[in-house]
Amino acid sequence: MLAAVLIANSKGSYVVRPLIDTDKEKVTQIIETFLLHKSRTKESKGILETEIGDYFYQELEDTVIGVLGEASDTAIFKGIKVLELGINLLSQNFSLSNYGPEMGEIVTVIDEIFTSEGVIDRNIEDISKIVRFQSNDEVLHQMIEKNREKEMEKAIKAKKKVPPVLAELSKEIEEIKILKEGLRQDRPAPKPKALPPLTYTFSSHPSLNEAKVSLLTLQKLSSTYNTTNEATRSEGSGELIMKISDEFFSGVKIDLLSKPPSSRSHPTIDKKLFSQNKIIPKMEIPINRELTLLKWVMDTPELPIEVSFWQNEVSEERYKFFIEVTALKPIKAIEARIPIRRVSDIEITNGTIQGDYLTTRKENLPQDESFSVEFTGLCDDTASLFPATITYLTETLDSLSPVKIASIYTNDSEEVPDQECALVLATEGLCTLLAE
Repeated sequence: MLAAVLIANSKGSYVVRPLIDTDKEKVTQIIETFLLHKSRTKESKGILETEIGDYFYQELEDTVIGVLGEASDTAIFKGIKVLELGINLLSQNFSLSNYGPEMGEIVTVIDEIFTSEGVIDRNIEDISKIVRFQSNDEVLHQMIEKNREKEMEKAIKAKKKVPPVLAELSKEIEEIKILKEGLRQDRPAPKPKALPPLTYTFSSHPSLNEAKVSLLTLQKLSSTYNTTNEATRSEGSGELIMKISDEFFSGVKIDLLSKPPSSRSHPTIDKKLFSQNKIIPKMEIPINRELTLLKWVMDTPELPIEVSFWQNEVSEERYKFFIEVTALKPIKAIEARIPIRRVSDIEITNGTIQGDYLTTRKENLPQDESFSVEFTGLCDDTASLFPATITYLTETLDSLSPVKIASIYTNDSEEVPDQECALVLATEGLCTLLAE
């Protein structure tokens, strides 16, 4: 049994890919235990016996690959060697100190080699196919050739039973069909304009720019949805951000009715008064600059969306896929992004193809209504559709929940009029759909 694959360097940078269900504390223990025991040896390759398991490791140039498993599994070193070759294919000068989008592909290679049950027997040819992803046209061409071979075999068998003239006519018809299919796919499609990322700023709502005192509670939620057992995990964080647009209010102070238990204040906030539910800056707040007053952690946040995924095989290697998102509260904007590099002959109900992804976006989804993505296509590896992502924004005016404010007042203890203030609660969310 294998528990995790990790890549680390001597500077303390690392990437951990858990192979079993675990939590943040366990992941931290896995990497800290490995780095501690690895620092005690100068061997470039070996097995580290620890209190939580056996680490198989192999050093590269400035990094080291480690696998937490059982000492009896001798195939692990072979898997590490294949992973090393995959990394070299993706990046000749790979470094944890300065890496780019290739890290996502490295994680894909890890998943192709290592599972919780053990090491999958892969060779460098297999990894080359994985890291050098074929385009939709290449995949389609392979499928067309495959179907052509099947049809030609059938034609040869039937030729003995059919008069020569009909056999020749049948052959010409089949060649015309294949030619038409190839021409249809070779026709270049217009490239759609890339959609801007879904983020929330002070310019997202007019009131935040127009008010003299603007306060924004910005929550960032992250969740995973297991399409196999429909299990959902979520975590998040929150910030209370202030922006002043008039010098008269640069010394503004806030009395709180309540704040999140885990909230921490900015260093410029008086800590003693903060414990008494008062936000008193030690200096004047800069004009037209955003200042984060509070931060807090959300252990089990309630998600504003509900996700479901459906997959049906309608014929050999042809599938129908359906993702539905139901709004549990009003959604300002929502977008789905699905990798389709292994899907060809695709039929899309809504959305556009952008490179290797199918993307679709909807603005203003009311509560209890649904947003869906539906498409069909030829797919020789349905696991390649994951991880898919759903990003979304929510917006609630005149609220800063879970922060509640009693009053806002100036240095002269004059309460700031309501018409001079703007309060907005916003959420940036990311839901990642996993195959298992």
